[in-house]
Amino acid sequence: MSAHLPRMEINGKERSSGTLSTMNRSQGTLRGSQATLNKVSNDGSQLNLSKPGSRMTVDNVSLPSISPNKMDSPKPTPSVHTTATVTENRAVSPDINMEAIGASLISLRTEEVEVSKCPICAKELNSPKCLPCLHTFCEACVSRHVGTTLAQGKTVQIRCPVCSTPVSTARAITDPMEFSKSLPTNHFISSLMAERLLKQKLCKPCLKTHKNTPAITWCSYCAETLCKEHDSYHRGLTSADIHKTTTIEQVEKDKMMLYAPGLCPNHANEKLVYFCHDHRETCCDVCKKTIHKNCEDVVTTEEAANALKETKETHILSQMLKSINAQTDEIVHERKENIRTLEEEKGKEEQTIKSFREEIDRHLDILEQNLRAELEEKHQQKITELRAEMDSFETKRMTVAYYKDLLQALMSSSSGIQVINELGKVGQQCAILEEKVQHRAAKVKRVNYELKQNDLTSNLESLGSIEFRSTPVVPNVVTEDWNKLRSKKSVNKNKPRENTHDFLVIKYSHSRITGGTTYKSKLVLVDNTGREVRGYTEMGHRDDSFTISFKKNPWDITCLPERDGKDMIAVTLHNDCEIQVIEYGEVPLLDKHVYHTRSNCFGIAYLEGFVVVACVQGLEVAELVDDHRLVYRNYLRVPGEKIYYVCSGEKNRIYYSDAIDKGSLYCITLDGTEIFQYSHVSLRSPRGISTDSTGNVFVCGYYSNNIHQLNAEGALMHVIAPKSRTFYKPLVLIEHRDRMYSVFAKHKVIVFT
Repeated sequence: MSAHLPRMEINGKERSSGTLSTMNRSQGTLRGSQATLNKVSNDGSQLNLSKPGSRMTVDNVSLPSISPNKMDSPKPTPSVHTTATVTENRAVSPDINMEAIGASLISLRTEEVEVSKCPICAKELNSPKCLPCLHTFCEACVSRHVGTTLAQGKTVQIRCPVCSTPVSTARAITDPMEFSKSLPTNHFISSLMAERLLKQKLCKPCLKTHKNTPAITWCSYCAETLCKEHDSYHRGLTSADIHKTTTIEQVEKDKMMLYAPGLCPNHANEKLVYFCHDHRETCCDVCKKTIHKNCEDVVTTEEAANALKETKETHILSQMLKSINAQTDEIVHERKENIRTLEEEKGKEEQTIKSFREEIDRHLDILEQNLRAELEEKHQQKITELRAEMDSFETKRMTVAYYKDLLQALMSSSSGIQVINELGKVGQQCAILEEKVQHRAAKVKRVNYELKQNDLTSNLESLGSIEFRSTPVVPNVVTEDWNKLRSKKSVNKNKPRENTHDFLVIKYSHSRITGGTTYKSKLVLVDNTGREVRGYTEMGHRDDSFTISFKKNPWDITCLPERDGKDMIAVTLHNDCEIQVIEYGEVPLLDKHVYHTRSNCFGIAYLEGFVVVACVQGLEVAELVDDHRLVYRNYLRVPGEKIYYVCSGEKNRIYYSDAIDKGSLYCITLDGTEIFQYSHVSLRSPRGISTDSTGNVFVCGYYSNNIHQLNAEGALMHVIAPKSRTFYKPLVLIEHRDRMYSVFAKHKVIVFT
């Protein structure tokens, strides 16, 4: 059986999770962006985006109850070459090559998008391999791309050539070809290509040499039709277990042979033709008569797929793509406009600089040149940054176009199992793309020049300086999420942080700091073995005004919202499966509430009314109710074997780390949807996590003795390795006032700015 649903526990019961929850979460954004949607809607109609009821799901897509007598007749299978029409003729083609990827994606626009064309070589896909973001490439092209990337150094990340999404599975690649072979084959696109080639019945390799040779077999791995001669070569050069060939006659009799996921994994050559609502999975005829013989609601995959196409969630998915496309369109347009205005202002500032020069002696000629050079340098730097932002949103817009064509192909496909298996993937990636766009869009600021003139009578070392004045770019429709995600202030943290000083935070020789936070400008650290929570100044001096002693071993601490004007904190005691919610004021420990977790609890974070706790094998979520008691709400069974640290991000993002040697940093939402996974060959045993005001994410490498700085989309920016020889085993990270505090070697703190 296949098409199993992921599950998570809600209030102690298992329920399905995935795209339905992310779609529901996106409905508020869609409602708030209705004006933007109207600009890109082809027919101007509006959908009722009210929250749908509870539904079953298949591959994370909601599925309603099905009445066989109400099924629509299946729609014709699409050709592999699809067309995407977008308002203002701004559809994007992924027909790009490696050089274009490295330069600019802006000019790569056409009226058509071919899902069967490789974005790297711009030719028809051969052995189509799919990355987690759903972008598909030739197997050989992926291998070359990975090889080129690895040649740049060990610290580089493997990313999608189109949308730059990091590939989390590419931790330690030694053979690019083996890696490309290990990627999943895109059977959906392969089957679409097959249908077109089977109409011609010509050998695909021969067509490349302009020969029309009749084809006799089809290779599902290579996605190629083969003549007798090429079939013989193919069998001799490839593995029959991987490159399975089928005669053209067999394929014409049964088109489902083109789609590998359409076959039952438990019964050889049996097609998945039924869908069981009771178990929420597809099954073959044998499975139906055995495993599902007592199930009450089993329908054909065609009936299930037709019902799935008509669900409200599928329409919401289409609207979501329109909304993301409109938002990326708007940002790209704004970046272009900002570049244009900066070009104009640059000329004005040059005239201002020239007027300064005329007021003083020839001695200032050199100073004038210095300032003009500064202007040019910073101008080029900022233009480069703006173009990078514009390219980022352009790639997202291209991805939207790609997903729209995938959706269009799915909606018109005649194969039910294709719809069931593939639509959920598109929905999940679309939800992730929407979340990324919102995060990046909220950080976009409009940049203008601001020339600061010096007092010429007292300062003749320079004529002035070049600075930028940033103002937030307000979208057409300002949503609550946008206000939450926008940067509170303009801080440039794209450069690697540098350590300034370090200090000891020791009570006993065996003191071990395992957690910390900030409280009223204090640095608050948790001494696990010393059984104490202590306050320190930013320079490392002990602040005796904040000290809490425990009879048990505390692990981590987080600040909670005030209660009746009193400060509230929560502390985990890992060995006792206990969280203490403490009211803290001038008189310490005025009141406390004890909450017991299901298992040992370690890291803790507060996020919009909820407390998230790292419990080794998962994350426990408790709600902070009105009287500041914690009430169990959920247990997220997330990937990871040793989850000790968790950190809250903007909106509803949660970051957690898996502390095994080759562990990863994960970014998820409060309902368990994974946004990204970060793994790197130079990151070993990730532990403490923190974020800064610009949305960057930092994670400690406990055994790699470094700190990795990522952007909000999980792309590596810098690997911070302090020059100090004593820096080893960093465990805790705390961000405070644009300073990063890292606890290492049990009870030492190093400060980065």
